[in-house]
Amino acid sequence: MIGNDIVAVQQGKSFRRLEQYMRRICEDSEKTLQIDLHPAMLLALTWSIKEAAFKYCRRSYDIKFYPKKFQISRIKGLELLQSKKWNRSPKIQHRGFADLPHLNIQIESEFGTLLGKTIGCENYIHSIVSQDKDCFSAVHWGIVEIGSPLYKHQSRAVRIHALRHFKNFTNQSGPEGFEFIKNENNVPVLYINGQQSPLAFSFSHHDQFVAYAWC
Repeated sequence: MIGNDIVAVQQGKSFRRLEQYMRRICEDSEKTLQIDLHPAMLLALTWSIKEAAFKYCRRSYDIKFYPKKFQISRIKGLELLQSKKWNRSPKIQHRGFADLPHLNIQIESEFGTLLGKTIGCENYIHSIVSQDKDCFSAVHWGIVEIGSPLYKHQSRAVRIHALRHFKNFTNQSGPEGFEFIKNENNVPVLYINGQQSPLAFSFSHHDQFVAYAWC
């Protein structure tokens, strides 16, 4: 199982507003993780990790999103945040993280310790979270810039691109017989010709970016 989230970096917001957001979503213990980073990037990084963790846990538990209940305890690879090695492409389709610069994350929650992988650039941060470390080599994921911040466009686009990626990988074609339906926990489930797929899908979108993951 996985959870994913993408956050567009809001460079235009004031430092004071960004700092207020950080105080609302972070415990004091997490402030030791902060580095010399623009507040907009730090907020995007923090929110992306915490919401991806929530989306993972929501698959098994009937919970609401309280960011402070997901505490980031470790971030490995922080030097990437000051480097130019992060992705800059508006569209990615990938499997795993072995050949991509990324951050390794650890999150503590009431449901146990969670692990995460994060990539990004100056425009967005994308995180995938799971309790199963082996899933990170198998997970398929993608990021697309769609050019529209409207929810109806985001929701449609993320499903189209996720399904296209899935069909390409599984050598399936045709529009018929594939449908995403949200379950009682608001998690998207893929049905193929009326049969529920055992694969776990996760969707996210913010501003002009959409992202998905499945394994």
